[in-house]
Amino acid sequence: MIGYRRRPSAGFVLLVVVHLLLVVFFAWALGTPPLEAVWRLELELGLGERGALDEDEEALLRRALVRHPALGEALIEDKHAAIISANDGGWVTLDYAYVVRPSPDDRRLRISYAGTRPKGAVAVTLHAGGAAERAVVRRGQPFAW
Repeated sequence: MIGYRRRPSAGFVLLVVVHLLLVVFFAWALGTPPLEAVWRLELELGLGERGALDEDEEALLRRALVRHPALGEALIEDKHAAIISANDGGWVTLDYAYVVRPSPDDRRLRISYAGTRPKGAVAVTLHAGGAAERAVVRRGQPFAW
């Protein structure tokens, strides 16, 4: 029976640490980059192939628009605002939509209800910076923000 054990050498410890870092790097590299996730969200929303965004996805979209201003400019394309939702000529065809507009824009965003039900209403939530506003839009009562 051997009465003692040798400690691992510095070279062995370094080898193990390098392999662990390599595994962590590949795990990180296999994840979806944030801009690709935003592009996929925008595409799926525009085609109407997914439901409304959850809080994490909304936060991802907001962070990407703040971090990459060119992304917002590409979505807006020299217009007042861009609608990220399945729409037909600006008329939203689903129960939800995301509107992107430039932050220094001094024009107010106007949301109107144009549904077919005479007593219909749409609940809206607007986010800008750290502020959030909730409102209900009814026929003949547009909401301006």
